[in-house]
Amino acid sequence: MKENLRQVGKNLWVSDRESAALVQDSFALILDCEGDGACENAVQVAPTGKTNHTWEAHDLERIIKLALPVLETQQDVLIHCRHGRSRSACAAAAVLIARQEAHDLEEALAKTRAAEKIPAVVTVASLRRWYHGIKQPSLVSYADL
Repeated sequence: MKENLRQVGKNLWVSDRESAALVQDSFALILDCEGDGACENAVQVAPTGKTNHTWEAHDLERIIKLALPVLETQQDVLIHCRHGRSRSACAAAAVLIARQEAHDLEEALAKTRAAEKIPAVVTVASLRRWYHGIKQPSLVSYADL
C-alpha cells in the first residue's frame, strides 16, 4: 500500500491510512485527518465541519501551527486520511500555502492531488473558504506563528 505515500512539498508527505501505518516510524509528526487512530503516535486533526470532509478555518490553522515548527527543523511531516486524496491533500495544500511553497490555491491543490483521483468537492470547497479568508489583510501572518 506504500504506493499511496507521496511527497508533496519539502519534508511534507501525504498518504492513505494503510500506508501511514506502515511508515509511521519514519516521520517526526503524523497528522491524522480521519481520527481513526491507525497510527499510534499521530495527532488527531479530523475536520470539525458539518461533514467529516468539511474543514473549518480553525482546523486548518491548527494543522499549520502543528506542522510548521517541525518542517522548519527539516523533519518530515506526514498527513493522512482514509484514502489520501481529500482531507489530507487539502490539509497539505494549506500547509504549502502557509510555507509559501505554493503561490495560490490551484498550485497547492495540483501539488497535493493524487494521480487520477479527484478530492471530494466538499473538502475542496472548505479549503477554498479558508484560502479566501486568509487573503483578507486583517488576518494573522504565518510569519508571526
